[in-house]
Amino acid sequence: MLEVTLEDEEWYVLSNWLRERENRLMYALRPKSGRWEFVHDLRRAIERQQEAEAESAGATETGKATETAGTTRTVPLSNRQVTYLSSFPRRRARKLLLFPWRSRERRDVRHLRAHLLEAAKQGSDATARSPTSGRRRG
Repeated sequence: MLEVTLEDEEWYVLSNWLRERENRLMYALRPKSGRWEFVHDLRRAIERQQEAEAESAGATETGKATETAGTTRTVPLSNRQVTYLSSFPRRRARKLLLFPWRSRERRDVRHLRAHLLEAAKQGSDATARSPTSGRRRG
């Protein structure tokens, strides 16, 4: 498991994208239930952890927008989850180039991508240094 630390704005962008992706997979013409379950479980895990952190901090639901408070949050993700999530920001940032009035969202997406790629690199470095990673089974 990798610990991914992102700012609230980046978690907000990521959560919105996961909801959008989950809805698209739910109503796809071809059966994609395996992918939908993966995205659904990933989104719920992230949101559950965010809710738990908000409750421990004493935030109320009717309070100010906590998603844009500028604080950081850390969520443990598996290598598969980080790989899946890192495919999103590049395409989204390229699409947002067509909408110059959405430069702030584009900036958050680019920061999100940088953090996810850094986490993926750290995860691959950790598995490369593992004593069992170089052994052959025979």
